[in-house]
Amino acid sequence: MSLWVQRTSTGGGTLVEYVDQTGTQGWCTTPLGFSSSGNIVANAFLPDTQVTGPVLSVLTWKHIATTYSQTHGLTLYVNGVSVGNTGAQANNAPNTAVTLTLGNALISGYCDPQSITRGPFYGYLDEFRVYSRELSAAEVSGLANPL
Repeated sequence: MSLWVQRTSTGGGTLVEYVDQTGTQGWCTTPLGFSSSGNIVANAFLPDTQVTGPVLSVLTWKHIATTYSQTHGLTLYVNGVSVGNTGAQANNAPNTAVTLTLGNALISGYCDPQSITRGPFYGYLDEFRVYSRELSAAEVSGLANPL
């Protein structure tokens, strides 16, 4: 997935949350958001692993992207540059339709955000995209640095 983010305040917040479509199957994950200290964080679901990136400045647009494959694991990019990855890992997320929520956490209780502070994101989001395959580093760089 990729998106442009501009924060208007410091601290944590949820950028993306996935919940099983009915909200009753007990499946939820917070794949992208901010820790209480303002670091951008990307999470992978089962096994629960994460990549923690830098603190993003307030009132500055940043391009954020995550890629995933079982071979390469979860990779977090800021402005087209990788800031870390989990290494190879299986995808154990249930094969079920999800409701995707941007900018807030709507389900409480069973959703494990790891180090992301659940709750509203204060700022702006633009050009949110979800891809059905792992993008290459060159493709992510192209999204962050359009001609």
